[in-house]
Amino acid sequence: TTGVKLQDGGRRVLLYGIGSVKVKLHRPLEGKIKTATVKREGEHWYIIFITEVDPKPLPPSEEAIGIDLGTNPHFLVTSEGEMA
Repeated sequence: TTGVKLQDGGRRVLLYGIGSVKVKLHRPLEGKIKTATVKREGEHWYIIFITEVDPKPLPPSEEAIGIDLGTNPHFLVTSEGEMA
């Protein structure tokens, strides 16, 4: 358990030890809440959620690509010669 639970369709958050707090979500939460951090900036309070979601599979590709990491961690070269 994380000590945090969404209530009332995401309009309230239950913070164990504090109580139920009204919130305005920036966007819908996906996945399972792993941690939540309460933060204050000036007169405003924020809750930062970290969630765990299942990875989405990549679409199948007909083309193969090779990646050479080399010995320098700052260089990455693809089989098409692109450097990143």
